[in-house]
Amino acid sequence: MDTRDPVMTEADRNTTPSGSNGRRTAIIVILVAFIASATTTFLAITESHRVRKADTVAQASDEQDLRGFAADWAARVGQLQDTPAEAQSARLDALPPRIDALAAWKPRTPCGNDAREALRASMETRVGYVRRVLAKETVPEAHIDEARALEKSFQRCVAEQGRDVPN
Repeated sequence: MDTRDPVMTEADRNTTPSGSNGRRTAIIVILVAFIASATTTFLAITESHRVRKADTVAQASDEQDLRGFAADWAARVGQLQDTPAEAQSARLDALPPRIDALAAWKPRTPCGNDAREALRASMETRVGYVRRVLAKETVPEAHIDEARALEKSFQRCVAEQGRDVPN
């Protein structure tokens, strides 16, 4: 009785299994992992660039909208100051709806939100000050500058650009 495997040849029996198949497999796995890592890095950088570009466009739009609000507000405050004292109360009543319109405006960026809040606070301060003046209360002279408050907020955004958002 022949115990030899009929399919196996003598050369097959004399060959010892080598570790080259295992090494080859390991190299292929490492190569695939490297390619996957490089691809992921490339995609992350591309997406980061796209998001940064979109944020820049959104920030510019927020700035344009808010500067429009500030210009309209300055014109209305100028009209209020040019109005005779007896008619100023009616002009003053037209200002709070503009503050409400600003509050309803939806910013596209966190910086736009911060700038909106800075402008809104300054506008509310102006209305409160004018109400006290019209009521003939003794108030110190105020130097309220809504445009300056807005610009300082924009400058803060530029200075903080690229920093991590606090938790």
